[in-house]
Amino acid sequence: MFFNSSTFLFGFLPIVLAGFFLLERTGSLLARQAWLLAASLVFYAWSNSTVLALFLPLTAINYLLGSRLQRSGSNGGKWLLVLAVGINVLALCYFKYANFFVTNLNAVLQTNLFIEKILLPLGISFITFMQIAWLVACRRGESVPCSYFEFLLFSAFFPQIVSGPIVYQRETLPQFRKTRTPAERSADICVGVTLFTMGLAKKVLVAELAKDSAFPVPHTDQILAEAIASGKKDVYLSNDSHWGSIGHKLFADALADHLGAPAQKPE
Repeated sequence: MFFNSSTFLFGFLPIVLAGFFLLERTGSLLARQAWLLAASLVFYAWSNSTVLALFLPLTAINYLLGSRLQRSGSNGGKWLLVLAVGINVLALCYFKYANFFVTNLNAVLQTNLFIEKILLPLGISFITFMQIAWLVACRRGESVPCSYFEFLLFSAFFPQIVSGPIVYQRETLPQFRKTRTPAERSADICVGVTLFTMGLAKKVLVAELAKDSAFPVPHTDQILAEAIASGKKDVYLSNDSHWGSIGHKLFADALADHLGAPAQKPE
């Protein structure tokens, strides 16, 4: 489900916002958090519900290891942190590079190894790095104690799992626990509407108009340039990818503002 799709704009988003605003006025904090978690899990599993079979156990493992790191403090838990980070990195590498590795191994060794095509889970890179950042914060004593329910909400919060940014649990969790005043709610909605309109314009208008044009990638990153261009002198990236990414980022910031958990508070 994309932020600019009709399913999201005219179905998913209105239902989520209406339910959240209603619960914000009449419901308990737990009800609001449960609504956001349910919406986030539906969004995450929309295209492939089997990804929850990876996401839920992995977050549970990270929560247990992080809780242990919190108890061990900064003077202990070094190897436990290494183990925890290693689990996350291995999961990320498997989903992103297993097919690539097998294909190239077959080409080099003339073998016939085969694995089913692996569907990359939504936002796995952002989620993995957020989990690692939380684990490190646990060992440093910089994390906020929380239940697994709250940790799962932090990990799955749908505005940020697609386009980021990578956020910290100690910054996000207090916002999930906060009850906004009417003035704060109005300010967040105004900022959210502005960002969402800008994101929609850049994604739908600018990106679509620029999809047939391109801009040169600076030669400062020569290794990346050569990898993308397969040895060509000049490297070009599509403008629609550039503006589309900016649009998605603005969508994410707008949704987070609407739901009371902006990644960065306006100054």
